[in-house]
Amino acid sequence: MRLRRLSALAVLVVVLIPSATLAKKDRDKTPKLDFDSKQIKVNLSDEPKGGLLFNPEDGEVLWQEGAHGTRPVASITKLMTALVAVDELDPRDKVKITREAAGQEPVNVGLKDGTRVPAETLLEAALIPSGNDASVALAEGASGSTKKFVKDMNRRAKKLDLDCTKFQTPSGLSSSDKSCPEDLATLTMEALEEERIADVVKKRGMKLKIPGRGGVRVVSTNPLHRENYKGTTGVKTGFTSAAGHCLVAAVKQHGDTLVAVLLDSPDTGAQAEKLIEKGFDELK
Repeated sequence: MRLRRLSALAVLVVVLIPSATLAKKDRDKTPKLDFDSKQIKVNLSDEPKGGLLFNPEDGEVLWQEGAHGTRPVASITKLMTALVAVDELDPRDKVKITREAAGQEPVNVGLKDGTRVPAETLLEAALIPSGNDASVALAEGASGSTKKFVKDMNRRAKKLDLDCTKFQTPSGLSSSDKSCPEDLATLTMEALEEERIADVVKKRGMKLKIPGRGGVRVVSTNPLHRENYKGTTGVKTGFTSAAGHCLVAAVKQHGDTLVAVLLDSPDTGAQAEKLIEKGFDELK
């Protein structure tokens, strides 16, 4: 009987090791951005301080404006927060909410100090309505403290060769949370390869079960989601006085996907739609 159990265990190890290796290989398939392709011309009356339009399937860049310029990125930071958190927390893991997390302003979902919230609920709260309390809670639950978590964020950025990216917080509230359109494109592709993240950012809204508050209805901050723009699949907005209005927006139509990155834009929704429509015309 002991021999049979050992044999079964050996088979299990043989099966699991290639699967883990395959998962790593799949993540390594994130395409490199191609800036050598033909650029489209788009007339934006008041251009953003930085921007990029690209195809995440092959990395082809269709339009750019200050693509390598480093700027504050506000809550787009939460894409890295989500990426690091899903590696450390299972969906059903219960995260204890601290006073620091519960006290985050100005955007929060009303987490209560001392309660325990499933990690997946926190992920939804951080990415859909951009809850700063949920972002800090994810950081503390994943790494034990926001300080250690930020180190993990920057370590991940370095691993992804995000040369102009540096994080100071898991929420993006600091003007020191900086990146550039090129890096954000790579970060977005990496984040969307995570099924848990991709499933959340495509939602226009949902009801969250928040302990101590009951059902809390949240709505996406993404202007394309709010306008029910055809084919919108995500991903994240951001705003602070230092960063201005920022947006990473993904749209899939007729089997093709395009992603627009806009930093400090006077109208993220209108500019993203104009870029994406022009991009799809080019693909046709």
